[in-house]
Amino acid sequence: MPALRISSPTPAARWSVIGREPRRLFEGRAAVVHVGLLAEDHPAELGGIAAGTPVAVYECAPPLRLGGEAGPGQLKAHALAWVGDPTREEAEGMELWLEELRRLRRDSPDLREAWEDYTIHPSDLIERDSASGVILTRRFSCAGFVERCYAEGAGIRLVRAEALPNISRESLQQIWPRPDEQDPSEFGLVGEGPWPILLPAHLLHALARADARTPYEPRPEDWAF
Repeated sequence: MPALRISSPTPAARWSVIGREPRRLFEGRAAVVHVGLLAEDHPAELGGIAAGTPVAVYECAPPLRLGGEAGPGQLKAHALAWVGDPTREEAEGMELWLEELRRLRRDSPDLREAWEDYTIHPSDLIERDSASGVILTRRFSCAGFVERCYAEGAGIRLVRAEALPNISRESLQQIWPRPDEQDPSEFGLVGEGPWPILLPAHLLHALARADARTPYEPRPEDWAF
């Protein structure tokens, strides 16, 4: 299915994966540092999406930006990928998945510092009530948010999470620079690494294949696209 770096205005449909690249290269390549889900259609007759244009997305920036009353996030578009034409059932499933996250946020009025939405390793965490087992909230990386929306909402598993390549702390810092006050262990980065981490570019490589509806096994070099 299609995945590309945007070089000229390109039409894109809601639920496409949008990737942002950094301002500088690492090892001569541009890492993908963030991904989100396109929140609205950008048809050709309205000009599509130009490289570097901010577009409305659903994302875990952090914080989670889920649309609805709070509105979507904004992401500069450098890469674009999609799963052909999602079926009506797949699109409805993704919308229901987002709505469930919105409900969790509405039910948690004492929420939360932005970084409390965030995890890196693993790429998604579910927090449950210890007595009832009811889900209280969820945490994601940007890639984990997109991957879970496709997997749980649309039933499309993009990546084999059990086969992720390890990435070193040095390489990871090129993709996810963090504020100096943040303790990496708060996001699951315990010890010196390396760690098997779902990266933003893994999703673009998964969607670049002819059969994007089967899980992709990322390669060590897939941190860039």
